[in-house]
Amino acid sequence: MFETKLFARLKTVAVNVYPLAAPLGYKSPAVIYNCVNVDPTRNINDDIENTSFMDFQIDVYSTSFLEAKTLARTIRNNLKAWQDNDVQAVAYMNEQGSVDNTTQTQLYRVMTFYKFFVTD
Repeated sequence: MFETKLFARLKTVAVNVYPLAAPLGYKSPAVIYNCVNVDPTRNINDDIENTSFMDFQIDVYSTSFLEAKTLARTIRNNLKAWQDNDVQAVAYMNEQGSVDNTTQTQLYRVMTFYKFFVTD
């Protein structure tokens, strides 16, 4: 499963990595990833192949904007270089920054978006 590989890859550059949401009391910086779209490829007969385009949002949260930007850049460089038997291509789509005031501590958030071409 691709999500397991993505989790392991993100753990090589960040300690606090979570799918979908961070648990209560998490430490920053934190990386939270979410699959936002899966588009399976189809062959000429319209049969679903064992490959897919998968879109992921990967967010970095930190109490420091510089730390969030730096970690997001480290993740981007790490993922751009990723190719193996199950990951044929990685495309960095875009990035957005914001401030999260929903917690007691103000957090800076860098949202990045990627498209992966993977074998299921």
